[in-house]
Amino acid sequence: MTPLRALSAQVERELVESLRPLGFSVSSLYGSAGVESGDDETLREGRVVVSTPEKLDFALRNDPTLIDDVGLIVLDEGHMLGPNEREVRYEALVQKLVRRSDAAERRIVCLSALFPTPKEMSDLVAWLRADDPGEPIHSVWRPTRQRFGVLRWGTRAARLDVKVEEESPFVPRFIEQTEPPKGSRRRKPFPADKNELTLAAAWRFVDQQKEVLIYSALRRSVETLGVVALDCIRQGSCPHWGRRHNR
Repeated sequence: MTPLRALSAQVERELVESLRPLGFSVSSLYGSAGVESGDDETLREGRVVVSTPEKLDFALRNDPTLIDDVGLIVLDEGHMLGPNEREVRYEALVQKLVRRSDAAERRIVCLSALFPTPKEMSDLVAWLRADDPGEPIHSVWRPTRQRFGVLRWGTRAARLDVKVEEESPFVPRFIEQTEPPKGSRRRKPFPADKNELTLAAAWRFVDQQKEVLIYSALRRSVETLGVVALDCIRQGSCPHWGRRHNR
């Protein structure tokens, strides 16, 4: 069970790649709200089913016996059990699963890469285990190496400081300020502010064949950054990225 439709599609693709060669079929149950024809059959007959909480909740309201023979329910992104509207719906369904009369006949596993330390999870663990003794499984393993870096703006250039174990290497002029291209309506150098510096750093990593995700702490900042990116492309501040974007 995954709390987002986009995540459900991703999980389904990954499970298909992993499990089909072993002979396990993978089905999906997400999309528009409500119960559609075939949903009951998917839950009743599928070996592995990927579903959103809303879809599963609708299906169980229609027929609570649909998961009678299900032995394992995996709750992905378990940190999304919380006070917001979508989180409450997720939590409400988990509560129904925990309180079912046949709950002891199946295992419920809650997964997340964003859980706090085991000590801080005592209430969640007690809830999912119905107060039976037990501890969460906590792993510090990560699929990729993480490196913390900071861009420090100086005189017409930004320095990239990186933390690698006990060392602190840096790239002195990772981003350099450039004058507007000839014929451009732009009059100021690029980058000229924090948003443009963010974009310049992203484009530099893209040029190095890296995949880049820009995280904005505020929702309204996403649109602002998008507008700045389009303006920079139109102004020719990063023409090679603009050509790639247009394709």
